[in-house]
Amino acid sequence: YLFDHHHLPVASKSRNGMSIQVEIHHNALSGDATSSMSFDDVFQNCLMIDVLGQKGYTLGHEYMLKHLCYHTFEPIENIKLGAIADIYGYACKYHDEIEWNRLKQESSIIINTLRCLHFLTPLPTVLAGTLGAPVSDPPQGVGCGFPPLSTILNSRATRRKKIRRLFD
Repeated sequence: YLFDHHHLPVASKSRNGMSIQVEIHHNALSGDATSSMSFDDVFQNCLMIDVLGQKGYTLGHEYMLKHLCYHTFEPIENIKLGAIADIYGYACKYHDEIEWNRLKQESSIIINTLRCLHFLTPLPTVLAGTLGAPVSDPPQGVGCGFPPLSTILNSRATRRKKIRRLFD
């Protein structure tokens, strides 16, 4: 079960009617992503946090944004507005701590994702000022994700329609 998955099975506990779930990842990105973020890749840039007197670590800002961007566009039929809110919220909250010039040079996935999301819901003012909001018309199909291959293959569509969907 979950052999070679990017995280261990979810640990779950209920307390006072609330379900708490924890995923322990060995890679922040799933196997569907075109990139990887293993523990060894990100550890040097982790941020130390204090939780009730316990020291812990979390992804650095650039890696967290990369994780949010890739996670938003994993195979899924439609992009969820909540995922966009997560990206925008994180980028705005830590705007002054993020090295935007370095990201523009080294991490086009983050910059391109933010600029493309503008077509679904406008960039917050602070991000539009940093990145420049696109001024062109929205591309056709904006907001549609790429469905999992199993969804395409297992549909009742003709072979021709499946191939068209694959390349759409």
